[in-house]
Amino acid sequence: MSIVFSLIEEPIPSFNDEFFKNNSSLFYKQPLAPNALHVKFLIVQKEISHSQVIFDILVIIGIVLVGMLLFSYLLLKLLLKPYIETSTRMNLFFTDVMHELKTPLGIMQLNIEGLVQKYKDKRLSRTLAALSTLSTLYDDLEYLIKNKTITYTTEVLNFSTFLEDRIAYFEALSFSKEISIVAHIDPDQYVCINRIELQRIIDNNVTNAIKYSPPKTTIHVLLKEENQQLFFQVKDQGVGIKEIGKVFERHYRGDIYKGGFGIGLSIVKSICDKYNIVIEVKSEEAKGSVFSYWFKKEVEEKISPEEL
Repeated sequence: MSIVFSLIEEPIPSFNDEFFKNNSSLFYKQPLAPNALHVKFLIVQKEISHSQVIFDILVIIGIVLVGMLLFSYLLLKLLLKPYIETSTRMNLFFTDVMHELKTPLGIMQLNIEGLVQKYKDKRLSRTLAALSTLSTLYDDLEYLIKNKTITYTTEVLNFSTFLEDRIAYFEALSFSKEISIVAHIDPDQYVCINRIELQRIIDNNVTNAIKYSPPKTTIHVLLKEENQQLFFQVKDQGVGIKEIGKVFERHYRGDIYKGGFGIGLSIVKSICDKYNIVIEVKSEEAKGSVFSYWFKKEVEEKISPEEL
């Protein structure tokens, strides 16, 4: 077979079939009608490109994956829609309920405080103590609900006066159980924290100490400067803690008969993690527990008379 004309750079093999394939090319032979040049065949060559094949495969795979992802997203969105709507309704419901509860709780507390001061009745004192416990639980739940939706701004607070106010708040609760709170608080100690979050730390420690202590015992509260830090401690003579490692876990309760939801100390732990507050817990069954916290100390900015 002689070649009349060729643009094919590689040698053209001799083959009888319509197609011929080697390692690098594919050849196609087309018979021609009788012509003046006496050419019998037209041979066409196509280089075989593996990179093109791989690219085409990748494109197909990409299209399939994008389609699957789009389908999965639409399906997931459709399946999650009822859950999202229910969750939104529940959040709105809890927010509305918490808002509606705050006013009557405050009114009851103020009125009962007035009655206690006037009549000095133990039954009224117990009622006021129960309201204090309920108010603390309310504050914990409100913090949990709002914590994910709002930002708690920090400020420099007088820890000393803030702690004294909170201890005074729980006097009715401790009095109802005949428990004494002995406080040793260094004056004018400052810390940079959000006041609501500081209140959650103090209230949960004090209420737990009262809750788990038997009548006619003493709770010691300490606030002092130690190694350029603020050292806050609550020590009770209560039942003690069996599993100290679990005390900050959500829903853990040392004594199921004491009630509560077991969320207070988990809130305390989350706040301490947020502000890098160091926690230490010591406890001995039937002898009591000691909760210690180390805060970063802040220095009060003094304003000179000339600046006023």
